[in-house]
Amino acid sequence: MFPHLSYKLSFIFGGLHVGSILGLLACPWLIHNWGWQSVFFSFGASGLLWAAWFQWLRGSWQRHDPQFAALLQDYGPAVATQAAHFAEQAGRTRSAEAQPTGPAAAGLATQPIPYRAFLRSRPVQALGITHFCHNFLHYTMLAWLPTYFTSTLAVDLAHAAQTALLPPLAGIIASATAGPLADWLISRGLPVPRVRKAIQGTSFLAPLALLLLACTEHVVHDRTASVACITAALGLSSFSLAGLYCTPQDLSPKYASALLSMSNTAGALPGVIGVTL
Repeated sequence: MFPHLSYKLSFIFGGLHVGSILGLLACPWLIHNWGWQSVFFSFGASGLLWAAWFQWLRGSWQRHDPQFAALLQDYGPAVATQAAHFAEQAGRTRSAEAQPTGPAAAGLATQPIPYRAFLRSRPVQALGITHFCHNFLHYTMLAWLPTYFTSTLAVDLAHAAQTALLPPLAGIIASATAGPLADWLISRGLPVPRVRKAIQGTSFLAPLALLLLACTEHVVHDRTASVACITAALGLSSFSLAGLYCTPQDLSPKYASALLSMSNTAGALPGVIGVTL
């Protein structure tokens, strides 16, 4: 178990909200000046520039910080070394034979990923279902929220774009809260699975209650109350960054990236079917 894992991952994935804010700010200006096609070209070009910059940055790390570069280049041995270091810091003792070193450690990075075993695993299946449910809310609200603001709440298009900034701002606050909270609960001795379930349960149940409240007669006709409920709902859904998104690392640090890619595949399906439904 890496120290402050929840905080680190929620901070990293909190960048999704920053990207949403930048996109919502940039899109109206791009469309107004150069048409809707400019959004796709500019965002695609930004991705290529980011990839080129990261490749240059990795070369810089190899020159100035070889240990960190090894963590990126050779995941298996680096994880073994980091895990041993953190275990020693936490006061846990392990025999030298239990820690892969040399060729054995290098072999960790080249072992085939057991996808078939993962697909049969109940925890991995639960992870995929959880990711599907989380993204169903995210993609549906992302697609329909501007229309709801303009059609139901009668907000003009310019103000609708500004109002749509509120949920990702709330998401930044929620993710900055959820990560340290989860780490604190774990440090107090609560079992990690229980903490993850509690945090993820909050990510599901709190938005459910707030969106149901937004549908009530008194709130639905009150523009301010409706926006507040929706903003709080989408913000609290970001608690999943300290729940769902930390679970692959809890299940298997070695295969965390593969587990997240599998669950994210299930999470991408609502983007295809959720909006249509």
